[in-house]
Amino acid sequence: MISGAEVTRRLASAGVLVRDNVAQKLIQESTDAELRALDAEAVIRLLEALTKGTFNWVSGLDRSAVERLRKHSRFQPIGALPEHSVNLVRWATPTQAAAPLLSADLIRRLYGAEASRLSTLEKMGIDGSSIGRGQLTQASYDDVRKASAYAKELLECITTVALSSWLLGGSAEGLTLSDVIRSGTYRVEAPSSYGDVYRCAAVEDLVVAAYLAIRIKTAIKPGRKPMDALRFGVAVYHGMFTMVSDAQKTAGNDIDWDPVEKVLLASGSPAKIDGVRYVKEVVP
Repeated sequence: MISGAEVTRRLASAGVLVRDNVAQKLIQESTDAELRALDAEAVIRLLEALTKGTFNWVSGLDRSAVERLRKHSRFQPIGALPEHSVNLVRWATPTQAAAPLLSADLIRRLYGAEASRLSTLEKMGIDGSSIGRGQLTQASYDDVRKASAYAKELLECITTVALSSWLLGGSAEGLTLSDVIRSGTYRVEAPSSYGDVYRCAAVEDLVVAAYLAIRIKTAIKPGRKPMDALRFGVAVYHGMFTMVSDAQKTAGNDIDWDPVEKVLLASGSPAKIDGVRYVKEVVP
C-alpha cells in the first residue's frame, strides 16, 4: 500500500536526477483510492519531484504521472463561489446559532454593499487599512486565522486552492505558492499577512464568511431574534460598534434592532444613516 510515509521514504532515498522516475513509479503503483488518500505533504513531494519545483514537466511520462495524480487527488479545483467557502464555515460550527444565518447570497450582498462605498482611491486600487471585496483589515484576518473554530478551514481552503492549481500546471490566482508552502517542510501554512491571500477569491470568501460568523456569534444573546442578531453582526462587521452601542443606550434597548435603527436615523448623521442603509442592503 502506498502511503504518505512511503512516498517520503522512497523519494528521499532517490537521487535528484532520478527522483521524477521514482515519483512516476509510486503513482503507477498506487490505486485510485490510495492516491485520493495522500495528504498535502505527499502530493507536494510528488509534484516537486515531477516538476523539479516548477510548473513544467520534465518529460511526457512526468506529465502523465501528474495527470493521474490530478485526476484522483483529493485536491480538486473549487467550483461554486462563494458557496464552497461559506459551506466550510457553516460546517465548522454546525451547532452554533450563527451557522444557519450565513449564506452565499448574504456574502454577495455584503460585497455589493462594500463595493458601492469604495472611495475614488480605493476604486483605483489604492487601499487603506481595509482591503478586498469584503474590506477587512489585518486584525480581522488575524481573528479568523487564530480562531480555533476556523483556522482548520482556512488552511484547508488555502491547501485546496494551491495544490489543485499546481496539479493543473499553474499557480493559483491571487495566491503565490512560495507564500503558502513552507520551504523545506513540504507543508502548507496560512500566511500571516492578509495581503498575501485576499486576492484569491475562495480564500477571501472564507475569511469574510468566518469573520462575519464571529461577529454574528457575538451578537447572539437571550431574547434577541436571529435576524436581529444577524443585523447587529453585520453592523459591527461594518465598523459600527460604537455608534450601535451609543444608540442602544439612547434607546434603552440592547436587544432589538428596530429601536437602534430609529435612533440612528433620527440622529441626522450621514454616517449613521448610511450605516442603517448598509445593514438593510446586506440583510433586506
